[in-house]
Amino acid sequence: MKSEQILKGLRDRDQRGIARAISLVEDNDPLADEILSSLDDSLVDQAMVLGVTGPPGAGKSTLLSVVSAAHPKIADYPFTTRTPVLGIVRLGEAKSCVMVDIPGLIEGAHAGRGMGKDFLRHIERCRLLLYLVDVTHPDPEGGYRMLRSELMRYDDVLLERPSVLVLTKCDLLERGVAGVPPELRGIHDRSVAISAVTREGLDQLLAVIRDALR
Repeated sequence: MKSEQILKGLRDRDQRGIARAISLVEDNDPLADEILSSLDDSLVDQAMVLGVTGPPGAGKSTLLSVVSAAHPKIADYPFTTRTPVLGIVRLGEAKSCVMVDIPGLIEGAHAGRGMGKDFLRHIERCRLLLYLVDVTHPDPEGGYRMLRSELMRYDDVLLERPSVLVLTKCDLLERGVAGVPPELRGIHDRSVAISAVTREGLDQLLAVIRDALR
């Protein structure tokens, strides 16, 4: 009953309902998918929603778990996230945003492969996109291009959305964040290298998010 009441608050544009809905989905409520779908454009603007997208295993759930109170499923196999998971991220100065962990995107997602369009549609609700790419992948730039291509084929307007390239798993590099090649950082106009495990680079990432959402 509580979830249904919160959904009603969203539909009625009740401010307390919006805040309660965001808090509820941090606990992986079964209605999280419906709650996210209920955030129309005006509510997204109020809630400051940002979407975390990337291929399976890029570290989306791990990032969400360390910057918010959300409890996404984390494992060493792909597609551990089956439904969007939301968390509230504190950005300082009484400011916060809602981070959405979009289930892993693979080549062909725009045509329904893998998680397909069911979750791509949630990206449309996001004011800011984070492209997560594993720096230890054999072709991290290719992974980035694949993400951009899938979004373009689904809806090319999404490529105009403010975005940040987040290079993940830098703890696996010998020099950590400092070991990321400059040319890889330069493939996107706004990029940050991080390790969610050691928390290196997270303060910079949150600062970039805060600036991008102004």
